[in-house]
Amino acid sequence: MTIRKILFTGLAAAFLVSPVVAQTVPAQNPAQQAAPQLPEPSPQALALGRELIVAAGVSRSFDGVVPQLMIELQQSIIQVRPQVVKDLDEVLIQIKPEFDGQRAEMITQAAKVYARTLSEADMKDALAFFKSAAGQRYVAAQPVMLDQLFSEMQVWSQKLSELIMKRVREEMKKRKIDL
Repeated sequence: MTIRKILFTGLAAAFLVSPVVAQTVPAQNPAQQAAPQLPEPSPQALALGRELIVAAGVSRSFDGVVPQLMIELQQSIIQVRPQVVKDLDEVLIQIKPEFDGQRAEMITQAAKVYARTLSEADMKDALAFFKSAAGQRYVAAQPVMLDQLFSEMQVWSQKLSELIMKRVREEMKKRKIDL
């Protein structure tokens, strides 16, 4: 899984979660959206945010980041220096535990985002859903839905790209410019 797909999966998971909680999120006015510095959430709000991120399955999207980055780094180094494969493998295994903790840091950052965006009551309501049987089935189905959504988005974006290029060519041709 590439970093791009991992990030997409995380964002898509957040978007799939958002309809569940959007019913209770008040609309923000432009003045609120332009606020430069948000206050630190309370410890209770952060705890709820962490719990919601795990319950909603969003934290799964962080699991593959360190291994994928290491694979990509390994591939790029080996292309240039194939003779260091054995040593590089040993070093990557050796240092991996140092970076496994980064997942917890991302969960904390995500919890801050949730806690700043949703009220504690909203997070509790969302948690109630994700702890329900339907919510657990939803979370279990997320990986399949996200993979299918990713595939559909790739097809859609390719088709859209071709349509845009076609229209640009048509309009440029009207101006006597061939592309």
